[in-house]
Amino acid sequence: AELDAAREAGWCTVGVRREGDQYFDDGVGTHLAITSFDQLDLTGEFDARLGRVENDRLRVKQIAANLLSNAIKYTADGGVHLAFARADDDHWAIAVTDTGIGISEQDVGTIFEPFRQVNQSFSRTYGGAGLGLAIASRLASLLGGRLSAESKLGEGSTFTLEIPLRLAD
Repeated sequence: AELDAAREAGWCTVGVRREGDQYFDDGVGTHLAITSFDQLDLTGEFDARLGRVENDRLRVKQIAANLLSNAIKYTADGGVHLAFARADDDHWAIAVTDTGIGISEQDVGTIFEPFRQVNQSFSRTYGGAGLGLAIASRLASLLGGRLSAESKLGEGSTFTLEIPLRLAD
């Protein structure tokens, strides 16, 4: 009953086993069909040290879905990897890594700005208004965390959401 109330309120208790699998399913369930259609590999892993997480389930899911959607959209060959890990004593991280088109070093610093795409031709080729990462970054901040990116042009990217294990009251 307590867990149900927490879920209804937008909070969730996430464990490494049963709840972690459910959380993983929340984040990638709809993306699995897309990756199989595109013949991409979608893989995932859970850090056994993750333990209990209490944060805004809906917002974390929204950020993860954005990162996964982008990774799939910009990856023609190879795959997308989702990792849930304990970052330190007080934080956990969700990392989405792809083998996609990548982003140049100079453009990585601008991708979290609203209406920003690293190449304007991308909006014609891939669609989108350049708001997804800006919104995801703002949500990460509201959750007491941060969103970061590492990328190499032509090789792929890793986007990491790092947030507290427990959302501050």
